[in-house]
Amino acid sequence: MRTIGLILGTGLIVIAVGSVSPRPVLPAAQTALAQSEPPSFSGRLSGVVDSADQTEVTLQSGEQLALASDTHIIRSVPTDAQSFQPGDFVAVTATRQADNTLLASVVNIFPESMRGYSVGQRPMDSGNLMTNATISDLPVNLMTNATVGEVAVAGFTVAFPGGTDEVTLASDARVNRFEEMAIADLLPGTSITAYVNHGAAEIITID
Repeated sequence: MRTIGLILGTGLIVIAVGSVSPRPVLPAAQTALAQSEPPSFSGRLSGVVDSADQTEVTLQSGEQLALASDTHIIRSVPTDAQSFQPGDFVAVTATRQADNTLLASVVNIFPESMRGYSVGQRPMDSGNLMTNATISDLPVNLMTNATVGEVAVAGFTVAFPGGTDEVTLASDARVNRFEEMAIADLLPGTSITAYVNHGAAEIITID
């Protein structure tokens, strides 16, 4: 610790100044890398596969997506409401109605390997709600990922940590079943949509 005396007018002010450690100097190559390395991407990304291996997918546009052991690769197959079974884990896109139920426009049925994925309920940017839960017995109308408990022709109820909701299907609601795929299915020329977290793909959907 050193002191600096400053004379202001007729008075002397003494300021204590701590010792300052010099900033480390990075090698030129490391400095250039730090400046040029882009921030890792998070969000939704669509593209066409150029190549894929066990560690990453490269798109024809040049983007690279890291693959992890828990990356899910799926294909969406259209089905109908008759496919619902008690205990199904589903994703419901819906809007909250005046009677507090959810009117679903899209319901996706997850494979067993994705049970519990992002469980819970949260608002979406579009104004819908997203709910990951287990279908049981209550009215809902938003985007819900849940497990089906009691299913009716026009809807079903979902339960999730902290709540339940009753889901009614819109007349034009789309129902899909997600089928588990493999890295070998990511052939060059395949169109995909990836949900990315800090550069790593959490879910890749084969379009």
